[in-house]
Amino acid sequence: MIKFIGFDKDGTLLDTTAVYIKAWGEIFHRDYGIDEEEASDYLKQTLGRQTADQVEELLLSHGTILPKKEVFDQAMKIVSEMGKIRVKAFPDVPPALEELKSKGYLIFVSSAFEENAVKNNLETAGIIRYIDLILGERQGQPDFRKGISHFKKAAEFFKITFENFKLSTVFVGDTQTDIRISNETDITCIGRIGTYSKEELLNCGASYAVEDFSGLSQLISEI
Repeated sequence: MIKFIGFDKDGTLLDTTAVYIKAWGEIFHRDYGIDEEEASDYLKQTLGRQTADQVEELLLSHGTILPKKEVFDQAMKIVSEMGKIRVKAFPDVPPALEELKSKGYLIFVSSAFEENAVKNNLETAGIIRYIDLILGERQGQPDFRKGISHFKKAAEFFKITFENFKLSTVFVGDTQTDIRISNETDITCIGRIGTYSKEELLNCGASYAVEDFSGLSQLISEI
């Protein structure tokens, strides 16, 4: 029986993709002199990956090599800046979260964004009250990231063994990365259609793919 529901933030709960792609391009043009369109296109192609990995790869393609710590620090600065952008939840999200909470599910968010920025986004979008646990990247903890480290932290927070947590959790995301980290941890994954098509989500391993969350509660009750 499913007890815990994890959500990715961007493109899943919040309609941020286009806004963040534009901001990313502007930041890399301003700070590194990289063509704005090129930087934006790069982010489009790598949505869902860890921010530090994206920063390192994009800078490396332009001949800039930074120590790992500096890459991580730069990534945290970028996502902190992007996290200040006012964003909105998808219209179907608040009622879906309210229904899930009314049925007793415990909800957590796992994001590749800096944790305080994630909290700020969820608060300004008006949905933080539905979330029991918020997990993001943390300053000084480069290995604490979306994936098994977040899932283990969630199991610890909810006071359940990791093995039982995996059996009683679904993770909902919109990218191939979300599906990969779920499959690697043996957690059922539901893909939100948008960033990728239904066929792409299912082909890369999502157990289900939905266009919106209007039927999410019913779907989860049947898993």
